[in-house]
Amino acid sequence: MVESSVTIGGRDTMRKLRFVMVAGVLALAACTGEVSTDADAGPLLDAAPPDASEPMPDASEPLPDDAGLPDAAEPMPDAAEPTPDASPPPQVLSCDHLLPGAGLSYHLLHSADGSTWDYDPQGALSTRSVGWYDASASTFAWEETYAPGHWRASTQIVGTGGIDASGDEAVSYTMTVLDAQGATTMWSVTQTRADCTVTRQMSGPVGAYDHVGTYEAAGYTYAEDRVPFLWVGDVKPHQATGFQALDGTFTETFTAPLPPEDGLEWWSGYTTNLTGNADGALSGTFGLGTEGDVSVLGSFSVSLDGTHQVTCQGDYSDLNDEASFALDRGDNGTGTVKYFPFSGADFDCALTIAGGVCSAVCSNGKPNGCPWILRNYRPGAILRERP
Repeated sequence: MVESSVTIGGRDTMRKLRFVMVAGVLALAACTGEVSTDADAGPLLDAAPPDASEPMPDASEPLPDDAGLPDAAEPMPDAAEPTPDASPPPQVLSCDHLLPGAGLSYHLLHSADGSTWDYDPQGALSTRSVGWYDASASTFAWEETYAPGHWRASTQIVGTGGIDASGDEAVSYTMTVLDAQGATTMWSVTQTRADCTVTRQMSGPVGAYDHVGTYEAAGYTYAEDRVPFLWVGDVKPHQATGFQALDGTFTETFTAPLPPEDGLEWWSGYTTNLTGNADGALSGTFGLGTEGDVSVLGSFSVSLDGTHQVTCQGDYSDLNDEASFALDRGDNGTGTVKYFPFSGADFDCALTIAGGVCSAVCSNGKPNGCPWILRNYRPGAILRERP
C-alpha cells in the first residue's frame, strides 16, 4: 500500500494506490531492485518472489461474503434521480465571502463530494437544506424546510446551469414555495455570480423583481425590488437597499420615488426601514402620507406565521388617531383605533378586516370608523412581497 497526497480543486484528497504484483512482475523486481509506475512509487525494497512450496489457492473454494460482488437483494438507485457527476466541480469558487442566500454556490460549500449536501443552515428559521448538483449534466435541485409555525413549509428548487471552470455561477431555476396551508406559488429565477457580484431576476404571480449585490469580507450589500407591506400607492416594485451581516442579521431601507408612477400626484412619499435575522425575526418602521392632508407614522413586527402586527399614529386635517391591528397572510384580522377630533369628544372603534376590507363599530355610533391607512389598503399587499 502506497499513499500520496494530491491537491484537487483546492482540497487535499488522499488517494490510495494499491499495487498487486503477479509472479512475473515480482520476479522482475528481484532482478532489477525496483519497479517504475506512473505514480513514480519508487523502489520496492523488500520485494521477493513467492515461495514455490506454498500451495496455490483452491479455485473450488467459495468466495468470501465480502468479495465485493453486488448484493442482488439490494434495490437499484431510483432512475428518476440523476446520479451526480463522479468528477466534482471546482471547489475553489471565485468568491471567498459567500453567505446564506447565495444559492447553489453556497450549498456546494457544505458538500463533502462537490455534488450532494444535507445540512442545517444558519439560524433557527431554516431547519434543513438537502440537494444535489450534477456537473456533467448541468442540473441541480434542492429543498429547504423551515421551523414549525413558519408560514412556509418548504421551498423546492429545480434548475439548470452551474459553476464554470473559473468558479463563477450561471443558473436558471424554478422555485416552488409551499405554504403551511398547502398552497403553492412558483417563481422563475435567473442568477449569475461573477466573482462576488450577484445579479438575479425573479418573475412570478405578482410581477418581476430585480436584485444585484456584492459579497465582501464584512457582509453582503444589495439593492432589490420591493412592494412593501401597507403600500397604498401603485403595485409596481420599487428599489430597496440593504445589508446582510455575517451573523445573518440584516437591515433594509425602502423609499418610494416621487412623484409616484401610478399618477397619484397627491402622493408625498413612503419609507420603510426593516431589520431581521436568521431566526425569522422581522420588524420595521414606516411613514407615508399625502401633501399636507395625511401623515401616518408607524411600526410593525412579523411573526413566523406571517402575521403583521401594526401600531401607527395618523395626523389628518380634522383629527388624529392611534391604531393597532393585525393582518394575516389572507388579509384577515382585528384591531382597535382611537380618534382625537380637533373639535368634539374622543371616541374609539373596534376593527374587523376581512380579505383586506375594513369595517368598524365605534363608540359614537358613527360609520366609516376605519383608519385612513386601512381604508386605502390594497388587499394582497402581504402576498405581493416576494419570498
